[in-house]
Amino acid sequence: MGFLLLSVDEIAGMHESLNSVTEISWAVPGAVVGALVGGAYLMFLLQIERRTAMQFVIGGAVFLGGAVGVELYTEPYLHNDQLNTLAYNLWTAVEEGMEMAGVLIFLQALLRYMKREANGRAFEVALRD
Repeated sequence: MGFLLLSVDEIAGMHESLNSVTEISWAVPGAVVGALVGGAYLMFLLQIERRTAMQFVIGGAVFLGGAVGVELYTEPYLHNDQLNTLAYNLWTAVEEGMEMAGVLIFLQALLRYMKREANGRAFEVALRD
């Protein structure tokens, strides 16, 4: 459900709408929600293999670093009406790249976890090392 919401938000731009109705950046409550979601999965992360847990955390950190960190860093471009500049567009590429990289790191760890847990049952996932 979380990934579905993130996908809808990416297309619809719901978080940008939040910026138009409040003084604080959407990234501040976004960081709080990210921390709460991470905390909700803490017990799960402590129960799985350490390497997989670390990859999940790294993937989430890279994703949030792009989505929230770069967004906060580029706030001055919005306030100074500099959204149509090379610098802002390059930072946007960094932000989107970090989000995609975080998802890829997470998905690789998830597929490896699924393969280990399947133990040859109903399906098999083949990954190249």
